[in-house]
Amino acid sequence: MSSLSVVDHDERIAFVNHIAGSDHDLGDGPGDFGEHRYLHLHRLQHGDSVLWTDPLARLDLDRQHVGDQFGDNYMTHGPNSRGTVKLWRVNTGARKADHSAVSSAFAETFVTESEGGLQARRRAAELGLESISTGVAAVLTLLARAVWARNAVEVGTGTGVSANALLAGMASDGVLTSIDSEADNQITAREVLTAQGVPQRRVRLIAGQALVVLPKLTDGAYDLVFIDGDPLEYPEYVAQAERLLRPGGILAMHHALWRGLVADERNSDDEPLIIREALDAIVANEAFTPALLPLGDGLLIAVRG
Repeated sequence: MSSLSVVDHDERIAFVNHIAGSDHDLGDGPGDFGEHRYLHLHRLQHGDSVLWTDPLARLDLDRQHVGDQFGDNYMTHGPNSRGTVKLWRVNTGARKADHSAVSSAFAETFVTESEGGLQARRRAAELGLESISTGVAAVLTLLARAVWARNAVEVGTGTGVSANALLAGMASDGVLTSIDSEADNQITAREVLTAQGVPQRRVRLIAGQALVVLPKLTDGAYDLVFIDGDPLEYPEYVAQAERLLRPGGILAMHHALWRGLVADERNSDDEPLIIREALDAIVANEAFTPALLPLGDGLLIAVRG
């Protein structure tokens, strides 16, 4: 049974799950257990998926739970998933921002992930690789379906989480070109896709550096470009995406909020600094109509004019 947790820097605080169908009367009285303390929430996480990121929001959390003694203030039920109802406890006090965290978590798990996506996510966890969140995967499927993508390219194959999501929305004869510098990851991705019955002809896996491979792809031939590679190369990826996309094609860029640091203009670390440059370039480019979604680690979406 999976758990919902929050992560504050290197500290994980696990919350409680109950079997679906159980009727829990939590009451209004304070529990006689646990320890209350304030902390700065870095991200809200379900299993291996980061659901929400905000390093500035302060939440008061119960660190220990016994049975159904959740105490006072605020609790909420998460969505049903494979026979469980996730329950997590957040003391909100007067902080309205805390409701936003809970809503974000609900939105992230609103669409159930496919078996292929789940398998790819498990393999990523085994290999210690980061994956897009369930919510980001759902949006990728939606975007691919919205443009009825027949040709798409992604930078960053990983173990195939995003490939599964994109293929689920693409036309039945659509082809995904996936680029990754780690050939071993692509072997794993191929295994996952093959196990799900995806024909090899539908996924072209290219092992190599994205900035070497992308310039060799055909101008204006792609319906969708998904960027999830080296953030220090994001501006170059965006320039390549503009060239590759047909009019009406979609650019999607993951890690657009980079651990919640992109929004902090005082932070001059390399990754948030370069990602800000990429975002500024997209906003300033009249060829793109963009929007920035706070899903996963941030998802930038832009339509090519």
